[in-house]
Amino acid sequence: IVSASSDCTVRVWPTYSRQRLNPDERAAQRKRTKVLKNHTSSVYCVAVFPDGTKFVSGSTDFTARVWDAKTFRTLQQLK
Repeated sequence: IVSASSDCTVRVWPTYSRQRLNPDERAAQRKRTKVLKNHTSSVYCVAVFPDGTKFVSGSTDFTARVWDAKTFRTLQQLK
């Protein structure tokens, strides 16, 4: 799951199974959330490529960024 935020970040959240997790397992899942901070203004949209290998984020800093879904690095910045 990828989300946009007004705090200039994009977050990539781990997905959870339907099974109940104990508190330690929940804490470990939260630590795996990636916070990507390359934008300099609010991020209002994200879209995942159909093959799941990349995603793109759009911001009020007048940029769109293409991200690698495995490494979480910016592959391209569009202005």
